[in-house]
Amino acid sequence: MTRRLLLMLATIVISACSASPTLPGGYTVSHGDRGKAWLQNPDGTLAYAGLIKRLHRDERRILLVAYPVSYGGEAAPPYPLDDTCYVALVVDGPTRRVSQIHMAEADRLASHMSEVESYERPCLNGMPNTPS
Repeated sequence: MTRRLLLMLATIVISACSASPTLPGGYTVSHGDRGKAWLQNPDGTLAYAGLIKRLHRDERRILLVAYPVSYGGEAAPPYPLDDTCYVALVVDGPTRRVSQIHMAEADRLASHMSEVESYERPCLNGMPNTPS
């Protein structure tokens, strides 16, 4: 009986730890192999196709810092606004409205939000604004 109870508790704890945190507006994080992660719309489609570097949330908004999207090696809008290779987007969960912000503003905003995901993703050669 005790062993069965311990196995049930272990299953519950593991399930709780691996569950994705709830994001405003029903957004979720889609995980791929080798540490890949993308922001997903409530309907299951990709909200933004660039790989997540950092993802933060508060009660209403999602802050996404990600690589820019590229198709066939060509960068697609939105482009990085600063001298970095990252795009910072704020998603209003209830309205699904997306706005792009500068990285300095993203850092300020993130300091008042909860971190959801974070990955070590350095700028790569050939990316927009990547120093040579």
